[in-house]
Amino acid sequence: MKLTKGGICVIAAFAAVFGAFSALATQIGQGDFSSSATVINFDNLAGGNSISTGEIVTNQYAAEGVIFNDPNYPARANFSLSSQILTGHSQPNFLFVLQHDGGSGQPLQILFTTAQTEVGFFFLTSTFSDIELTAYDAGNNVLEHDTAVGTHLYTDQIQGFTGIFNSQGIMRLDVESHPTDPGYPLGLTYPLNFSIDDLTLQAAPEPSVLGLAGIGAAALMILHRRKRNPS
Repeated sequence: MKLTKGGICVIAAFAAVFGAFSALATQIGQGDFSSSATVINFDNLAGGNSISTGEIVTNQYAAEGVIFNDPNYPARANFSLSSQILTGHSQPNFLFVLQHDGGSGQPLQILFTTAQTEVGFFFLTSTFSDIELTAYDAGNNVLEHDTAVGTHLYTDQIQGFTGIFNSQGIMRLDVESHPTDPGYPLGLTYPLNFSIDDLTLQAAPEPSVLGLAGIGAAALMILHRRKRNPS
């Protein structure tokens, strides 16, 4: 099949319309979210003043389509530790995630009732450690596993903002922290405690939006044909 110049333009138009939806997962920053993104900041909860106090966070944000599940240890709203994050997160609370008690703990699971293409948050964890994000689709298949390290050093902690994008739609995000230095401290390998704040979500486009994009591309093709064959 021979493509005319106009045909190439139409294909390019399709690529421009659908290119963003065909991309694979990638790590993103705070500036990659639009102004319409949903932000959950935990500030409406009863924050605790120690790692063992504060409202346990589970389904308080079900209306926003988000459920938190910490399988082994509770994740709590906390205000006394949140000032340690210097990266511009909201006050007073953040979510303190207990990952271990001298042993192994499973990741914090963030479950979504509708597919999200972008998920991110501020984080704080131990020095010489990372924050790890594993995204899953509706069938619990792994879409992507990304790691990030903090960009701001504060005493014995690192912090920053990290996020993940996946056009297939994220239905669950597992979050955990592990040492990046095998010798720190004393051969520690089990997950570390960490904190997150300002969980930011960008929902996947509705099917109707994708349909309108297809209609727009078809309109371009019709317009091109009319220009070539005026009546």
